[in-house]
Amino acid sequence: MFGYVQPVRMELKIREWLEFKKFYCGVCVATRKHSSVASFFLSYDSVFFAILLAALNSGRGELKEKRHFCWLTMKPVWIFAGKSVENSSSVFTLLLKYKLLDDAVDRKSLFWKFLSGLISSKGLETWKQMKMTVVRYLKMLRQVELRNSSNLEEAATVFGGLTATIFKSFASDENQSLAMEHLGRYLGMWIYLLDAYNDLDEDLKRGSYNPILEFYKSRFLHKLKNSRKIVSEDVKQRMLNIVREKLYNYLDEVWKAYDLLVLKDFKSILDNIIYFGLQERTEVVLSGKKRVCHQK
Repeated sequence: MFGYVQPVRMELKIREWLEFKKFYCGVCVATRKHSSVASFFLSYDSVFFAILLAALNSGRGELKEKRHFCWLTMKPVWIFAGKSVENSSSVFTLLLKYKLLDDAVDRKSLFWKFLSGLISSKGLETWKQMKMTVVRYLKMLRQVELRNSSNLEEAATVFGGLTATIFKSFASDENQSLAMEHLGRYLGMWIYLLDAYNDLDEDLKRGSYNPILEFYKSRFLHKLKNSRKIVSEDVKQRMLNIVREKLYNYLDEVWKAYDLLVLKDFKSILDNIIYFGLQERTEVVLSGKKRVCHQK
């Protein structure tokens, strides 16, 4: 599940990094209540969302620091527990469950369907409306992919609609609602397009849908000799500036929306993620230096 929304660790103070880790471990513990399998897919995106929700509500006032034994490291760790952490965990679990089901259809694999079945719906009964939203947008996304749409932004716009709806649902007033919706929409579009660029090699090998690849075919392929094989490096070279411009346009909108939010706590951590982390992830992926790890 992606994992691009993360801080620049070297720019965080020690106290801030320790707080970020408490959120990470807190979301992990909360996710394990739904499924141990889900916790292995935990991404930085869900941690960011937990911090954002806490910052918009009562900050540290709603959080409890707890000591918890981590079965992965076999060591006790400090975690943050609270409504914001639980909400982020529930949203992540819902997205993961239905994304795995969607992948099972795409790849015609019973393995992904089996994994999805291991993620329990226990504790998610009150999220029926969110479930319907996730399913609806994933169906819309599938339709775009099945059409092999060459519109560079169509699939990203659908995914952005999903994240916009999720972000907006946690707003406490009209002003916050507008800012959260805008932030969620363009952050989702940025995530989708960046992930598409990051997955170019893999999608080309598997023959999977990729909006960047389809756009490339419609824009450049007719200029090449018919016998020429599509090479991912050629796609990246020709598409680099186009994709970079789109990504930074999305980030501009993310920054504008974020500036409208009134944060009660954890602002320095969120500033790091929004202003430095997103830009760093963009350049890391576009430079091709290394493939971004989707989980911690």
